[in-house]
Amino acid sequence: MLFGCLFIPSFELGVNLIDYPKLLIDDFGPIALVDTDSELILDVTSLAKSAGVNPTQTYSQAFGFCPELKIIQINWAKTNEITESFLSIAQEISPVVESLSSGCVMFDLQGSETYFGDINAVGKYLFDLREQWVTGLTKHLPGQLQESSSSLLRMQVGISERKFTTQMAALFAEPDQLNYVTDKQGRQFLAPLSVQLLPLPNEYIDRLSLLGVTTISEYVSIPQAKIEAQFGTQGGYAWLVGRNQDNEKIRAITILKEPIRHHIELDSASSDLSVLKVMTQQLLAHMLNIAANKQISVVELRIQFETETGKLYFFDRVLKNPVRSIQNIWLAISPQIENLKCSEPISKLQIEFTDVVGEFGHQLPLSALHRQRKQRLQNTARHLKARYGSPTLMQIKEISKCHRLPERRFALGDYSF
Repeated sequence: MLFGCLFIPSFELGVNLIDYPKLLIDDFGPIALVDTDSELILDVTSLAKSAGVNPTQTYSQAFGFCPELKIIQINWAKTNEITESFLSIAQEISPVVESLSSGCVMFDLQGSETYFGDINAVGKYLFDLREQWVTGLTKHLPGQLQESSSSLLRMQVGISERKFTTQMAALFAEPDQLNYVTDKQGRQFLAPLSVQLLPLPNEYIDRLSLLGVTTISEYVSIPQAKIEAQFGTQGGYAWLVGRNQDNEKIRAITILKEPIRHHIELDSASSDLSVLKVMTQQLLAHMLNIAANKQISVVELRIQFETETGKLYFFDRVLKNPVRSIQNIWLAISPQIENLKCSEPISKLQIEFTDVVGEFGHQLPLSALHRQRKQRLQNTARHLKARYGSPTLMQIKEISKCHRLPERRFALGDYSF
């Protein structure tokens, strides 16, 4: 197998900075990308990081380190939209694509080297696609600002034969460069890297640091049996990953051929919960009519509310059974809508059926089930009589040894009905 990985550092920061041309002119001073709902910093520029500002800090902590820090608010709606468009770069070259995070995409390259000729040709094609993608994002900006924006979204490409090694190859590649690690070079490439990069929980990493294990080479030098005794199957899998011996495959994104996704835009933004409920019910009823015409049932759906400034409030709901009834779906989603807390009025609602099936079950009433069961027994008895004739021997079967009524303890076995 051959895998590829596309990685853009500070993807969300670069995407949102495109909307702030004045900050682009200032040559990227200390800037922080923040989420106003959680009041946490999501990402920072290099100048802000050198001043002591780091992600997960609060506003007050960040301004304590860097009083001249400039803050921009993340636009979740735009970020998600551009993330989807970034996936198209990988989808141009492979049908099997997995999104690891914003700005990090993996894809299956098996057979692509035959089509393109060699690995370098694959890399050149990917960087050409990246140029087209960035041009589409920044075409509304003046020429000088387009170059500044392009420098924010410089892509790193890693290619290797193991999934984890491919991801690390992209992570440590030079900007706008391809880092190809062969299977023979994989273990040597991973050896000096920090053990914190392995797919292990934080508590395991802390325990390893107490034991003095800081690099992947030190981790894999421990026998696998001892690793699994301490850290279980997760530790054993990380041990294989560190030795470049994992066989994990790409978890491909499942895309519906005809996704059912609709939205409603309000004439004026509203934070009234009753208005949002009515709006959700109307859109849901419309979409369920479409689903009924296609003879499909809903298994999973996503409800997404968007504000005028691009903030997103959404939740996913997996239904216990495939349904087409608005009453059943409303019972499942109404608690989340009741507890919806928005800091700004809602201007747009979007509903998407993220998983559907073409068949659904329907349970008949108990009375109907009893009639059907009786009819099936009669048909079975007629079939047995037609094949074997009337039984010459009837058997007495013990069915309830401890029943208080003697006549309920035994039954006469016969296929006469």
